[in-house]
Amino acid sequence: MKTVGYWYSKDFPTLPMPLGAPRPWKGEEEFLAALQVVETICRTDHYKGSSTCRICGCSNGSEECRTDQFRWPTGLRHYVEKHHIGLPEDFVKYVLAKAK
Repeated sequence: MKTVGYWYSKDFPTLPMPLGAPRPWKGEEEFLAALQVVETICRTDHYKGSSTCRICGCSNGSEECRTDQFRWPTGLRHYVEKHHIGLPEDFVKYVLAKAK
């Protein structure tokens, strides 16, 4: 299972730092609509505590979504909506297909 949307922290120093972009990427709006659908049908695990956005510091949730191929924090939506973080192409294609 592949992971998407986990970022650097003092506890996980080998993960990448998220890099925002000044404007939405091509297909971002369609992806976010599909992500909303997929997050209603994925398995959701709840964790104690809350993650904070590595870019702006806002509270970013404490849940993780899982499907047969990927897992990601529910706060991933924030990174895409507010900071236009680019995501792996295979994940974007998977979410778009799974939402149909």
